[in-house]
Amino acid sequence: MQLIWPQPPSLNIYYRTYNGRILLSQKAREYHLMIEELCLVRDGWEVFHKGDLIHCMITTQPKHKRRFDLDNQLKCLLDSLQRVGAIPDDKQITYLRIEDGEMPPDCPFEKGQVTIELEHAD
Repeated sequence: MQLIWPQPPSLNIYYRTYNGRILLSQKAREYHLMIEELCLVRDGWEVFHKGDLIHCMITTQPKHKRRFDLDNQLKCLLDSLQRVGAIPDDKQITYLRIEDGEMPPDCPFEKGQVTIELEHAD
């Protein structure tokens, strides 16, 4: 299964502290809502069940040329995959690859995109 989503917020802004509690930031909540809206139509989604082992390959394709930590995007992306029902639990991912790529000229998102490929582990 392949998903193309907008660039997620960095882990640096994913959480905020409010009255001594750690909460998802406004940007994180807005991102999750945007992904839920994108995933309302799930035609062609591969079905992953609890207990399945999953391989996940992510290519980040930002609009800017600025260098950034690839791992800062993982938390938001993996949470989003689970939140929209693409995977039952991110603990089922046994192989995870993330790489930097070029933004395609036809990118529909303002800040760039990420391409996520999920498959059953053999």
